Amino acid sequence: MEENPQNQNSQEENKQNEKPQDWQTFFLDTLGFVSLTTDNLQKSFQQYLADKNVSLEEGKRIYNDFMNHSETKKTEFEAQVAKIFEKLLQNTPFALRSEVDELKKRIEELENKE
Repeated sequence: MEENPQNQNSQEENKQNEKPQDWQTFFLDTLGFVSLTTDNLQKSFQQYLADKNVSLEEGKRIYNDFMNHSETKKTEFEAQVAKIFEKLLQNTPFALRSEVDELKKRIEELENKE
């Protein structure tokens, strides 16, 4: 059964219109999650130190170990997010800045040949 070309175009336009909203929602959800997680981790860490009567030196060591581990995970997370955004950009109808710059350069070259 053949689809109506007009209906098909309408569906494609709807998908394209949804992408920026989905992207924005994903970004805002991620920011909220990171903020909430950071607050909860700080409170949990402070409570843990208070409950265990951990010395200042031991608390610093635990904190530094945690921060070093967190930095590694943060780097991994950023790489994953970068891949996701790259895929999103590839699937959007927008040109990348580098592509626009390349086209401008080619236009200037063609105009100068005339």
